[in-house]
Amino acid sequence: MKRQTSTCIRLLILLVAITPLTAKAQVVNIIDRAYSIVGLGAQAYYDDRNRTFQSIGYQGEVGIGANLFDNLGARISGMAAHNSNSLGIECNYLSLHADLTLNVPNLLFGKDLSRKSTLMALVGVGFMRRQPNYRDPQADNEVTIVPGLSYTYPIGLGVHFLAEAKAYIFLPGFDHNKKASTMFTLTAGIQHRFNDSPYRNGLNSGSHSIHENWFASLSGGINSLQYSGLQSAERTHLLKPAAEFAIGKYLSPVVGTRIGILGLSAATSQSSFNIINAHLDILLNINNMRYPRQNRPLSFYLYLGAGLIDRFDNNRLTVTANAGLLSRVWLSNRSDLLVDLRYMATTSQFVQEMGPQGKTSVGMFTASIGYCFNITSGTFR
Repeated sequence: MKRQTSTCIRLLILLVAITPLTAKAQVVNIIDRAYSIVGLGAQAYYDDRNRTFQSIGYQGEVGIGANLFDNLGARISGMAAHNSNSLGIECNYLSLHADLTLNVPNLLFGKDLSRKSTLMALVGVGFMRRQPNYRDPQADNEVTIVPGLSYTYPIGLGVHFLAEAKAYIFLPGFDHNKKASTMFTLTAGIQHRFNDSPYRNGLNSGSHSIHENWFASLSGGINSLQYSGLQSAERTHLLKPAAEFAIGKYLSPVVGTRIGILGLSAATSQSSFNIINAHLDILLNINNMRYPRQNRPLSFYLYLGAGLIDRFDNNRLTVTANAGLLSRVWLSNRSDLLVDLRYMATTSQFVQEMGPQGKTSVGMFTASIGYCFNITSGTFR
């Protein structure tokens, strides 16, 4: 008994000693694929009232990120800018956003270690703060959706030339005109990679045809519109039917994308109405992020997206941000059962029944179950 106890204690001590070393190895592995960015450039504020660019300003950006896989990375960036808003008022802007980056050449043509330049597509979500000057307590804060493209080319010693084009999309109300507005930015700078050797340990997408790995899905379920001010007893009465059709493509064993149309109806405590939500989502296969495998019995995807939602009763079009969990149950080589849980956030302008009560949070929960048909063959499912 004493010998067994002594052996258990030794194993426990060994486990405690190895765990920090393992964690340290993982951190070092990520640092080897990390990079920093610094850039300066110009930005133009788009005024949706007369569909023209309001003015040209300047901006600077810093950030840090890492290439987590051959095709997928993540980064956090901060941006400071100066420009005029739609009312012609000189304002300073501060933004912080988190982005997912997708290696476009690797996704389309497979990994090639001899490739020098890199084109990354990025999509992010963050916050924008606007104020007359950086010390003024009066400020507007709003959620922004940040799509864009980033191009790098090596110039030596781990330093790469950086060029980026992005759009900061604000929700209606931030621009004083009850419409969505956008700030476009062009940035030139440098990217410094902590370890300039090519990353060889991630998932290799392999070469594949643009015609492979396409799918279509049809599902049905329920919507529940939620917003500030609802009483607990009212929430259960806001359940309405929902249906969705989507078409998409698996870009790699980890990353996929889809375009979906979600519709039917929704309700507030005062009225019911029909809706339609068009959205673009980026799908991340959680199971394949570490060990890729084809035709798993059960797979889980996290997804993040953006879109537009419209109310049929008043044609009130607003921007949305979508996030959710998608599970796929393998049925056959060409078909899957889908279970989708989604949360969609939008602006208070969508709920006109609220009246002049200021800004409020508005979101819609959707739960659906459906069928997915794999249109073409492929190895990324």
